[in-house]
Amino acid sequence: MKKLKNTLLERQVLIASNEGYTIRLPGHVLVPDSQGSHFVTESEAIKNGYKTALPTPRLVPALDLCKEWAHHIKYLRTLHDIEFGWLQEYTEKMRKRVEVESPDGSERDQALALMKANEDRYFALQYVYENIPRKHEAEYRKQVDKGTPEQLADFRERVEGMSLAGLPEPKQLALATDAISQITR
Repeated sequence: MKKLKNTLLERQVLIASNEGYTIRLPGHVLVPDSQGSHFVTESEAIKNGYKTALPTPRLVPALDLCKEWAHHIKYLRTLHDIEFGWLQEYTEKMRKRVEVESPDGSERDQALALMKANEDRYFALQYVYENIPRKHEAEYRKQVDKGTPEQLADFRERVEGMSLAGLPEPKQLALATDAISQITR
């Protein structure tokens, strides 16, 4: 028990306080109530006006989260009715978990770069699926698959920018298809 206690203290999960010890969990805040206390998410705590005195420790190795993400993506890709937009949303969710829960370092940076690149790729593939006529879809998907992470990030930025600018749909489509064509050049 002493070894466990010392490890938790060392990793700042268990914090000494005036009344004894307090537990901290990544992404959660201990909130006192009439029956003692309970954990709520940090976002909920901030929204409800609770203070988060200490930043939560980052304990989950980025490699573990990245492996979990890759395993789920591999499984989801075997499903025939899965959309790339869903893969993009799941990848974004897991990327944000790595940002919040994993300690800084090269392993975390590599996991984030890999997830961001795939997130942009899924965005582009979903865009092709939703906007390109079926007879040209395979050709455009090949172009997206050949794109570098930088090109795909640029494509996503352009498409999202066109949407925010309120360009009419035909103009957006023309500019986006031109941007996809430029990926392989």
